[in-house]
Amino acid sequence: NSAKFTSKGNQLSWQEESGAVGYYIYRKVNNDSTYKRIKKITRSNITSWTDTEYAGTMGTYTYCVRAYTRNGDKELLAKTSNAVTCSPQPVLKSAVSQNGNAVKVTWEPLKGVDSYILYYRKNGSSWKEAARNIKDASYTHTKLTLGDQYTYTVRGVVGNQKTDYNKNGVSAYVVPAAVKLGKVTSAGYDRVKLTWTKMNGAAGYVIYIKQNGKWTKLATTTNTSYIHINSKKFPVVTGRGNTYTVRAMCRKNNKTLYGSYSNTGITGKAMPARTAISSLNPSKNALAVSYKKVAGASGYQIAYSLYKDKGYRYVTVSGNRLSTTLKNLASKKNYFVKVRAYRTVNKKRYYGAYSPVKYKKTK
Repeated sequence: NSAKFTSKGNQLSWQEESGAVGYYIYRKVNNDSTYKRIKKITRSNITSWTDTEYAGTMGTYTYCVRAYTRNGDKELLAKTSNAVTCSPQPVLKSAVSQNGNAVKVTWEPLKGVDSYILYYRKNGSSWKEAARNIKDASYTHTKLTLGDQYTYTVRGVVGNQKTDYNKNGVSAYVVPAAVKLGKVTSAGYDRVKLTWTKMNGAAGYVIYIKQNGKWTKLATTTNTSYIHINSKKFPVVTGRGNTYTVRAMCRKNNKTLYGSYSNTGITGKAMPARTAISSLNPSKNALAVSYKKVAGASGYQIAYSLYKDKGYRYVTVSGNRLSTTLKNLASKKNYFVKVRAYRTVNKKRYYGAYSPVKYKKTK
């Protein structure tokens, strides 16, 4: 027979008795001198039952079970089973690493207690007190060592007495905190650059990309940035956004531990790189514009105006031409010029950033 305390009641179990047609369950509470019959089980194959009358309430509960048979209308009782006792104890829920240097422990509230005491141990050592006079059903144990495993248990306190406690406890490794993500920026038509904040104690970082709604491992690095270049398995297409996340990892005692990560991630897309104007050569009512080549460009857009911040007109040059002449301009006027590359994907143009503006006076 066994009796186990839970927040929903005391769970009893016993062995099936050969020839029995049912069972009676008896209970004593605290210092009661006699047992009270509290339940009749009318089927012999039922060998467990939960006593909910004092669910989650302080006290010491002792139970015994007695099988019975029938002779006609008369019930015949078997010998009483050995008594089993259970006492309330906080029911542990979880231990979760926090911020790379702490563990948050939670448990179910226990009726009738004044406060709780939290205990911990590590590496098989004996229990040590972490905190007392805890009023809530949770506590965050701080100033812990990254990579170590901590095990916790809790006792309730009523006056000068303490409840029983879970001997096994709940455990958690202290793992790196969630990485603070930076941003995703274009590094060319077929690549993007990810950045994030350095995490104390991290031995490296794992980068993930979201594919079909699921995170897939992309790469590992010891740096705080990574350039994702287009590949067949992990494509980077101009104008199409990819979403990324990063988690830190640490190593302790030949074990690799991974921190949590942002499930939202950061998103960015590859665009043509920024070009630059090589030269502006004036002539009568014209300007010859030369600019630098951009990898992956399908063409270039040249913008020109008599004003630096408004009034631009546009000329498009397709293919690999790196110069053009702006004609029919006003004579002896300063013209401001800027150029940007574009790449065509599925008949849609995606433009890179404009070059720095330059100006020149026509002849």
